[in-house]
Amino acid sequence: MIDRAYCKVNLALDVFNKREDGYHDLRSIMVACDFFDEIEILKSEKNEYIDIKNKLQFNSHNTLVKAVDLMKESFDIKDNFKIIIDKHIPIKAGLAGGTADGAAVIRTLNKMYNLNLSFEQIRELCLKIGSDVLFNYYNKPALVEGTGDKIEFIDIKDDYYVLIVKPKRGVSTRKCYEILDVNNCEHPDIDLIKERLKNGVEVKELLKNSLEKSAAVLCKDINKAINDLKLAGADFTMVSGSGSSVFTIDLDKNRIEDIRKKLLNKGYFVRSTKILK
Repeated sequence: MIDRAYCKVNLALDVFNKREDGYHDLRSIMVACDFFDEIEILKSEKNEYIDIKNKLQFNSHNTLVKAVDLMKESFDIKDNFKIIIDKHIPIKAGLAGGTADGAAVIRTLNKMYNLNLSFEQIRELCLKIGSDVLFNYYNKPALVEGTGDKIEFIDIKDDYYVLIVKPKRGVSTRKCYEILDVNNCEHPDIDLIKERLKNGVEVKELLKNSLEKSAAVLCKDINKAINDLKLAGADFTMVSGSGSSVFTIDLDKNRIEDIRKKLLNKGYFVRSTKILK
């Protein structure tokens, strides 16, 4: 069975509190984009993981491995699997490539074994893998809160096209949160953004990311990517998640394509796509 693990971008991210358990409370508008890893799961004599592009290490920290082990243990699945991934989403990019892969495993095994999991069961499983996995399971625009455990699906009226630009260097999510100063970072108005997206009102000037300054400290090339996007004609730029990807959005597909062409051959990973609704 083949599934698509779609990437996400944070249209807005407000990190406002560091908890005693070390995690941070956040509110974020997340959207999936039509850009994905392709994952095939086959029954096999032994568990085997194959990355066509040889970019991944399959150990106990890999979300694919964690998701397979969790599903087998949770539902007493005796079968083993051969999992083949065609990896397109770059790593350490703020695009949830890893969590999307884990979510795809849970989603696929749910179908393969006719588990008919409830939302609460899916939620519990996803949270055991990672904070964004629940969002990536459904791939619908959503307001995500807490540590990713609360999700409210929202409707976005307009069709937005997206250009993702990632420098060669990535950013460690853990380190990005470690150096975050919640009292000296951006705090977007999440509720206002949500309402404007639902009603088709311009939102670009409201979109901000609490982690952008921290990400730019850890990866100096982020500021260069932002400047190059602006020079190419983007009237809005923002880091996605903890970076190092920077993106712009626009209602005009041709404008996104024009900017994309100007950024080719500058040493970035560049991908044009659209928001899934």
